[in-house]
Amino acid sequence: YVASAVAIAMGVSKEDLIPEVIEKEGADLDPMP
Repeated sequence: YVASAVAIAMGVSKEDLIPEVIEKEGADLDPMP
């Protein structure tokens, strides 16, 4: 879903295991490299 797309957009592999966190801390992960 959206969280998955966000994870891919960020290129985050770690959060890929926990897409739930991306939804809640999406803004928190945004500034991450």
